[in-house]
Amino acid sequence: MNARYDVVGTWIDAVDPAATLDAIAGWIRDGERRYVAFANVHGIIEASRDPGLRRAYAGASLTVPDGMPLVWMGRLSGQGGVRRVYGPDTLLLVCERAAREGWSCFFYGGAPGVAEDLASTLVRRYPGLSVAGVRSPPFRALTDEENREEAARINASGAQVVFVGLGCPKQERWMDEQRPHLKAPALLGVGAAFDFHTGRVRQAPRWMMALGLEWLFRLLAEPRRLWRRYLVYNPLFVWYATLQLLGWRPAAPSPDTPSPMSLGERAFLRLRGIAHATFERLPAQRRLRCPVCSHRVRAFDALPRYFERQLRASGFPYTLEDSETLNWRQYTCRRCGASDRERLMALFLRESFPGDRSPAPFRLVDFAPSPPLAAALKRVDGLDYRSADLFMRGVDDRVDLAALPYADRSLDGFVCSHVLEHIPDDRAAMRELVRVLKPGGWGLLLVPIVLPVQHIDEDPRPLSPAERWRRFGQDDHVRLYSRAGFLDRLRAAGFRVAELGAAHFGEDTFRECGIAPRSVLYVVRRD
Repeated sequence: MNARYDVVGTWIDAVDPAATLDAIAGWIRDGERRYVAFANVHGIIEASRDPGLRRAYAGASLTVPDGMPLVWMGRLSGQGGVRRVYGPDTLLLVCERAAREGWSCFFYGGAPGVAEDLASTLVRRYPGLSVAGVRSPPFRALTDEENREEAARINASGAQVVFVGLGCPKQERWMDEQRPHLKAPALLGVGAAFDFHTGRVRQAPRWMMALGLEWLFRLLAEPRRLWRRYLVYNPLFVWYATLQLLGWRPAAPSPDTPSPMSLGERAFLRLRGIAHATFERLPAQRRLRCPVCSHRVRAFDALPRYFERQLRASGFPYTLEDSETLNWRQYTCRRCGASDRERLMALFLRESFPGDRSPAPFRLVDFAPSPPLAAALKRVDGLDYRSADLFMRGVDDRVDLAALPYADRSLDGFVCSHVLEHIPDDRAAMRELVRVLKPGGWGLLLVPIVLPVQHIDEDPRPLSPAERWRRFGQDDHVRLYSRAGFLDRLRAAGFRVAELGAAHFGEDTFRECGIAPRSVLYVVRRD
């Protein structure tokens, strides 16, 4: 796994061109399906405002430093081996290797005629290069049906490498959304490389690139189109990068999850955090307790308001108050970052492992682990803990929840919180969890339940992010659960379900731990 570093809220892989090319070759050899995002100052600032782009960068198997400022940030962060991985140069390196290895390439993007010209130019430059196809899609947003047709066209070509030249942030979103539907092992979002290598746009001299002045060359060449990108975004990047290097920033983002907040909101939370840290050190009594990290705090932080604004703007018909297990006013622990649902699970785990000790050997798998709860579980003596996910980096086991690699009746327990709403076939996932759970074992299952919903609303087809927000309350969910529907599916899969709430843990405990009175923890066991 590559070393990574944080640049203003986006994780960048500390790689060089050779390592990037080797990774791509490995994906093609092993038949893996991945994509490379080439990040620069423009992309980093866009990502601070655009949740879709943040998710796309986080979903990339490699997010490489395409601009020199990102390279400098890496070196200042202690990553001395990082080098610029320039999209247009990477296109040439991959095509040269493809001509030798026999990889077939598809060129997707550019204005009409550009992809064809690029393919012709590269075939002349690299004899033997196999061109699987070219396509210049309409400049407008495509419908779901058109996206399916585009994916079918690329799949039918048999391409192993797809070069995507749609420009940032469109190409990153496209790769993130289309990656599950494309058979090609490697997608590369190379942006302006299409125009550079066909002579439509001049590249900056190499000495200007080395000094980080490519932006100035491009601004002088295309002032009307690029003035905002460079005269507004560059100063913003310098400001936020300086704050980061001086320590004025929130904790680094999770390596597997992009920050969901804008830079303005993050700066506000940083200042608020300084005030809270000072306040917490005052000698007055602290009334609240986090069962995940065991610290006492004066208050838990509220869910950032951007989420509520997004729900309203999308037309989602329910409010945060309609959620079953959500205390949006006391959502996050200031010390460890645990959410209210993680604090609820921690209450059960403390009952099961008193004194952070397992009374007997206990094998537990944590699916899509959250860092605060994972850290708490790893402190339990005698617990054979493993983390697992299909996409997250750094987990112990890479698994598909609908086809688990574990033997029948091999797990003493599992934690699966807010995962099933992402899976196309949640019934198959539930049956797999029943299969691998030992008799007498238990599992913790939580999904976002909206209490007024009477029946599960689901649609695993590729929908637009706006439509998913409107129907499901998140742009990466495929269903919205009702309470009765969730229970019915658990029982149909073969689980016995215990519903643990304030009556079990105590109303005073819920208040002390910042858990909403209506919250319920679903503990499942085999029939």
